[in-house]
Amino acid sequence: MSKKGFSRKGERRKNFSRSTRPEKITRFSTRFADASLTSNSAVEVSCEPIKLDVNKLGQYKDIAHSESAAAPEPYISPRQRLVLEYEWGASPSRKMSRLNSYALGAIIIILFGLIFLVNHPLSKSDAEGEGLVNPWKVAPDDDDPSSPAYVFVSNPYKAKLECIEAFKKFAAAKNIAAVLPHIRQGESTQALLAKRWKPWPSPPDLSSLDLCTEEIETDIKRPFLWLTGTNQDQSAIHCFFVHQDNRFVVDWEATSQLGDTSLSTLSQFPTESEITLRITLAESPYYLPTLSEKDYESYKITSFHEDTILWGYAARNSPVHQKITALLRGDAFLVESVPAARATIKLKRIDSIAGKNRFFITEMLHKDWVMP
Repeated sequence: MSKKGFSRKGERRKNFSRSTRPEKITRFSTRFADASLTSNSAVEVSCEPIKLDVNKLGQYKDIAHSESAAAPEPYISPRQRLVLEYEWGASPSRKMSRLNSYALGAIIIILFGLIFLVNHPLSKSDAEGEGLVNPWKVAPDDDDPSSPAYVFVSNPYKAKLECIEAFKKFAAAKNIAAVLPHIRQGESTQALLAKRWKPWPSPPDLSSLDLCTEEIETDIKRPFLWLTGTNQDQSAIHCFFVHQDNRFVVDWEATSQLGDTSLSTLSQFPTESEITLRITLAESPYYLPTLSEKDYESYKITSFHEDTILWGYAARNSPVHQKITALLRGDAFLVESVPAARATIKLKRIDSIAGKNRFFITEMLHKDWVMP
């Protein structure tokens, strides 16, 4: 006997439709104890996991991206790494190569220019400096036969012998006529000889060449040889020689330290007019309140032929101060200054100077005593 509204065919149709639904996640199975259920009977439910398709859920791309980002770096062998490093540094190498090429090209151009100048010298007018305001004048070297110093440095021993022979004749002269052939002569030489010449005080001791020494000065316009030794009376010899008219002669004015007056005369009878003197200069620490070390440089002035001492002052940074500083200190690379140096200067006394034997040095005419 069947109940109303219930058929087996209909039940099978319902069960088939439930099993074919795509969105169904869990299945429920219900077992009934018997066909007729009471209102207080319990229902037994069971759940089973279902495997889902990732492609349908839309998360495949994100998972694939995260897996590819975490992939390990590919292995690079040492040989491949060297190749990569060489290719990486190739750009700077090409840059340096270009710079080297430019430098080589510039050197080649300069060499060709020099070759052109050698093979195509300047015209005669250009070589002589025609049309130039201040044409260059190249001074010949000492070993050049055209140099004034060549006769001194080409054979110093021969020059010394010739100077000694000239000095013997000069020292033996008893009058002006006898001394004239052996001295340097200028426009005023004979007039000065008539006023200032004196016979040589004592015969020189020249029994051996070792008893006298010579110095050759070539770093000036008029090169000279300076001979030093002693006379028979033990007095000092200071004699200067120049080359004039193809022979060595005594520079009498330099040898006699000839000036407008002597240091002793100037000390006793000072004058406000300028006085020219051949003297020896040395730095001095002696200053006065009116001539302070801040504003002036002090110098000790002496002579070979007398014991009188004068003091000269030059305003700091003045032209005369700069010349004397260069003379005493010589080469700028030398730390120590020269103790003393010969110079030809001009002195002038100023009334405001307190004390005796103090003068202003107004001009340095020449380095040493041999005038050009």
